[in-house]
Amino acid sequence: MKRIGFYGLFAAAVMVCTAGITASCKSTPATSKIPASRMIDYQDKKFGKSIPNWVTMDVRELEMRKEYAGYYVFKFESPRGKSLEGVRSITENLNVPQQIAQMAAVRMKNKAAASSTDTAGTAGQAVIRAAETVATVTISGLRREADFWTQDRYFDTNGDVAEESFTYYVLYTISRETMDKIIKAELKKALEGLPAKSAEERDAIKRAQDIFENGLFIE
Repeated sequence: MKRIGFYGLFAAAVMVCTAGITASCKSTPATSKIPASRMIDYQDKKFGKSIPNWVTMDVRELEMRKEYAGYYVFKFESPRGKSLEGVRSITENLNVPQQIAQMAAVRMKNKAAASSTDTAGTAGQAVIRAAETVATVTISGLRREADFWTQDRYFDTNGDVAEESFTYYVLYTISRETMDKIIKAELKKALEGLPAKSAEERDAIKRAQDIFENGLFIE
């Protein structure tokens, strides 16, 4: 697969785009009081290059693209900062495996909530426990695909310049096979020992097992 080089939970200072929940980390409601902005510079602009699609695309959209077939995508976005080196440092100093494990756990909980499984029931609670365990797993096999920075000028409600700041983005992937094995192993352990005497109990366990047959994707 051709690679292009670096969205949940995240470090408190850093914003995360994950799980396809938001269409864009920069989108704001029309009624927002956040000043309008204009991009004034970005990585490789001086060489006439354009902004890569992955910077503005949602994680779910990225995972549907041909170049990411068979992979999960995780995208990080730094907080705005006056210094490019500052925002880069914040993102580079993250414990990436830990952050991605937590992001995967959020995706598990989101998928469980979107399924027909009663998350308040015994089997449903086992799924939640499995997700919480996944959040503590040390993830290996991550690949840094790309990184990118932008500089934006923000305006106040009067149209005056409020600030100019940098944002740093990083993209990681991990094979679906690797992540799905972790998820299914933790789910199996969480479901072991649950009562399965009645047809209702057996059906609840089966529904819980089936949630992640298609991995983390929510259809």
